[in-house]
Amino acid sequence: MNLLDRVPFAVAIASDKLLKKRFESLTLAQQVVVKAFYGLPLVSEEEFRLWSIFQGGAEYDDLGYPTHVKEVPYSPKEYDTLNLYVGRRSGKTDAIMGTIVAYESTLGGHKRYVREGQEYKIPFIAQTSGDAQKNMNFIKLALLESDLLKGRLRPEDEQVATAIRFKDGLVIEPMPANKGVGRGHAIPVWIGDETAFWYTDPNAANPDFEVARAISHAQAQFPFAKTLLGTTPWAEQGIAFKNHKAGTEGRNLRCDICKAIKAPFCPHTLEDREEFEGILSIHASTAVMGALEKVLGGADAARKRLVRLRKRDREAFPRESLAQTLKSVSGWLAPANIERAIFPGRHQLDPQLGRGIHYVAAMDPAFRKDSFAFTIMHHDAKEGLIQDFLFYWSPEPGIPLNPDAVLTEMKAFLDAYDIQTVYSDQYQLEALQQLAIKKGFSIVGHDFTGVSKSKITGSFKMVLDQDRVRLLDHELQKDQLFKLQKQVLQSGQIRIAAPPGKHDDLAMVLMLASRIVMWLFTTLPAKQEHEPDPEHDHVKMGLDTINRRKREALAAAQDDD
Repeated sequence: MNLLDRVPFAVAIASDKLLKKRFESLTLAQQVVVKAFYGLPLVSEEEFRLWSIFQGGAEYDDLGYPTHVKEVPYSPKEYDTLNLYVGRRSGKTDAIMGTIVAYESTLGGHKRYVREGQEYKIPFIAQTSGDAQKNMNFIKLALLESDLLKGRLRPEDEQVATAIRFKDGLVIEPMPANKGVGRGHAIPVWIGDETAFWYTDPNAANPDFEVARAISHAQAQFPFAKTLLGTTPWAEQGIAFKNHKAGTEGRNLRCDICKAIKAPFCPHTLEDREEFEGILSIHASTAVMGALEKVLGGADAARKRLVRLRKRDREAFPRESLAQTLKSVSGWLAPANIERAIFPGRHQLDPQLGRGIHYVAAMDPAFRKDSFAFTIMHHDAKEGLIQDFLFYWSPEPGIPLNPDAVLTEMKAFLDAYDIQTVYSDQYQLEALQQLAIKKGFSIVGHDFTGVSKSKITGSFKMVLDQDRVRLLDHELQKDQLFKLQKQVLQSGQIRIAAPPGKHDDLAMVLMLASRIVMWLFTTLPAKQEHEPDPEHDHVKMGLDTINRRKREALAAAQDDD
């Protein structure tokens, strides 16, 4: 067999000496993916049904099993890019991509197009090189199943733990997702593993689009170059989602008119589809791919496992098993819950001093663009969290707020509710603390990092959903709460914020105050006969903190005088 010739894939999977054993070990769904990628004919009714499912022709039950399948025509052709957008445990890396790379690395005929002296590589790229290295073992196992193909590998004493080396000079090498990868190399094939979890921020060091762009130029000399992208869905961003949304060779692209009339084909987007030429997009749930059924020993066992997974984590199941994409940006708070929390016509609650109510004040300082927001809240055993007062100062265009004037006015509000401490984020904290001490009150900083902010926003959503918060009837605050968005970042973090160009200062100071009230006053000690332990009495701790801050502020003010 000439190493320079490309052996047809149909021949490779039909020969006992090549990849027949490997191909027959795949589930039928995995076989259909590989056959479609190389343009082989589908022969059975079930194969055509799976193709239609992969191309978006299916309706599913809650576990991801198809309930109805609409036929999607199949036209055999070989593709250069495979975009696997499938549920977990579908065999995308070990079975599908492992088989393809085993074929391309030994029988693909790419060596003919390598210039003398060029490095000749197949990068296996994941978020980290460690992740890539672990999954590369599947490729080696596929090669070792064939006596003929394993003979293409270098002797064991010439192998290294971090790569797979071939006698013709080819190296399959694990690499992290970095936009510098591929430069200076000849790359006939590359694997992008779990691409939906790569960073896509254009300011980051390793955006997935940059990785693909860099490698595409390293593939230009190979007429049979292949790109293999396999991932479980995450958010509505990244190269894998883009290919998935467009569909195979862009067939899902529709103009607004064709979308409205639900046209099966849109003639107005032909130019847009050119970008997706040669891309086979596969979308399927874990249940459809059959790998779980194979591992567990039957359909009943697989269904029981999926039922258990769904019960244990209903939030992640649609993404992990149904291969559904999280919306990158979505409304965060339920409008009905916001409306329910607002007390109509109540714009302020007068102080109820001497009645055992302990008020908490919070502020969200800003001086140039956003408003300087301030609110007061307390806890009621029956009603939950109650908002008593809300005020904000807005800067004039080009004229920043005067912090001294703002804090002077704030002091009057604090005195009315007998409050000596204000909680704030870290913005200009030290300067504001010095000003506040001179006015007879203290400011306590509260971190607004990614972790702490998620706790603050998450706590507020919890009490709002449980109908345990009562808000003032304030139109601007209500509008900001309505517009808050949940954004799923590529890193996996959740960001709660206003839409671009909008403000969330009143909403954020409300949530900060709510968090502090819950921390200080809603964790009461259990009823007991003996004296409560001061170290575990959160109410007493809160009051002690407030009184201590008051004494410190007054003492500092007297020293300045």
